[in-house]
Amino acid sequence: MGRYRGKGVAVVLIPAVLLCAGVLSGPRVAGAAEDGKTLFSQKCGACHSTRVATSRKETKETWAAIVKAMQAKKDNWISDAQARMIVEYLSTEYGKK
Repeated sequence: MGRYRGKGVAVVLIPAVLLCAGVLSGPRVAGAAEDGKTLFSQKCGACHSTRVATSRKETKETWAAIVKAMQAKKDNWISDAQARMIVEYLSTEYGKK
């Protein structure tokens, strides 16, 4: 037992530290705006510069139509849930007031 003394503490502490650091907790749940911004960069930025979209101001309805058109360009690239988050981000940050 002398050889394993203190190792039980490491077995408990290491996963606890990793869990606190977010390594074992899976995907981080962030605010909708942050998720929308990340999705916008990942999904929209994969095909064109995000400056194309962020250089304009549109209504939420117009952003929804634009994102829907982009969804149709590549099947299963942007899910409906992701599209809603992207539209929410765009309308909040780049919406007509």
